[in-house]
Amino acid sequence: MKEADGQHIAKIAGMGESEFARQFAVSESRARQIISWLQQDESRILGLETLAPEDKIRISMQIDGAVVPVEKMSDGQRATAVLLILLQQEDRPLIIDQPEPTWTTGSSMKGSCAS
Repeated sequence: MKEADGQHIAKIAGMGESEFARQFAVSESRARQIISWLQQDESRILGLETLAPEDKIRISMQIDGAVVPVEKMSDGQRATAVLLILLQQEDRPLIIDQPEPTWTTGSSMKGSCAS
């Protein structure tokens, strides 16, 4: 099953037991129980419809052929990763003044900044 937000779950619940069972890989009797429970109180469906997953931001960069998450990068590599993100912003000036001495000059940025 793919990740689903509350709106999607509520929509599928409105389509009936068979569709709910198919979409969420549960038996029809379990789907019936879930839908029945949701329909017992209007606020349950409303709660589902307003439930949204939290955003996740993952930053990584290819360094020497390996994808490295930001948590494992040096300070200079982190600065490079942030710079690549900033360079993707359209129609915004970018002013860089005196890079830190820890700036990693050997980092490979090849292909990382394609628009």
